[in-house]
Amino acid sequence: METILAQGLEAFKKHNDPPSIPDIPHLDGLVRITEAGKRTLWITFVVMAVASLIFLLMSFRQPAKARIFHHVTFFITATAAVSYYCMASGMGNAIIKAPGNHAFREVYYARYLDWLITTPLLLLDCCLLAGVPAAEIVLIILADIGMILTGLLAGVDDGRTTRWGLFTISCLFFLYVLWGLLFSARNTAFGKSDRVGKLYLGIAVYTAVLWIAYPVVWAFAEGTNSITGDTEVLAYAILDIAAKAVFGGWLLLAHENVEETKIQLPNSWVTAPNSGYGRVSQQRRMLSSSSRPRKRDGRSHSSLVSLNTIYAPTRFMSWSCWC
Repeated sequence: METILAQGLEAFKKHNDPPSIPDIPHLDGLVRITEAGKRTLWITFVVMAVASLIFLLMSFRQPAKARIFHHVTFFITATAAVSYYCMASGMGNAIIKAPGNHAFREVYYARYLDWLITTPLLLLDCCLLAGVPAAEIVLIILADIGMILTGLLAGVDDGRTTRWGLFTISCLFFLYVLWGLLFSARNTAFGKSDRVGKLYLGIAVYTAVLWIAYPVVWAFAEGTNSITGDTEVLAYAILDIAAKAVFGGWLLLAHENVEETKIQLPNSWVTAPNSGYGRVSQQRRMLSSSSRPRKRDGRSHSSLVSLNTIYAPTRFMSWSCWC
């Protein structure tokens, strides 16, 4: 009897035991930036902000119609400055599953938002320098946007297969951008003049080499989780400073010395059109004055008509009585 009771009690305990909690992967393998990485972000923010101020001041040396390169280049570094300010302040990041057992990595999607704005502006600078037709500029920029968006999706994806599939698609978009920069736009630039062609070729090759380094850093960082967060931040910061601040300074200084590269915007783009308010008002006054009744002997024709209308019956009655 005691054996039966003991077995029943043991079965009751097993039935009422709390369910076992499965092992949850802890963030022990989290790869993120340290204080050194944050200092790198703050330094890059200062560099981009100073470059933006310099480019803005340089624009005042040119007439308003010839500032298109200065304004575009200013917004490139200004956008990058805002992006680095956000990243240095701890914003614009996410923790994703990285390659490896229980491995996680801090990914800054603010960097991709920065590239989504700045890389089309960089391409616009290059295309305007070469004199590329508008339709071709649109195609190159659309390919660039596709490259950045697929790169962003690859960076935040936690699946090994889909991550590298999206990365491959991004590289295909990148190949089209490189073709537009190094071949199509190059031919257009040399068609303008040899000076423009040589200037553009130097800037285009410089930009292409730097841009090729970005997917290499991505492969070691988000792709395979092989480098630390501080190394990733430092690599991207060096590339961004070279591809934006140094690129902008080179472009603007060379652009001012090559007359064929200067673009004059229409007056309607830089000056407010004359609203014509004065002329319209004057015309209205002329029309209103012409429609007024003419004056006779200091009195208007309308007043004479009204007086004649009022006194006409009186005159008729007096004439009848006289008769």
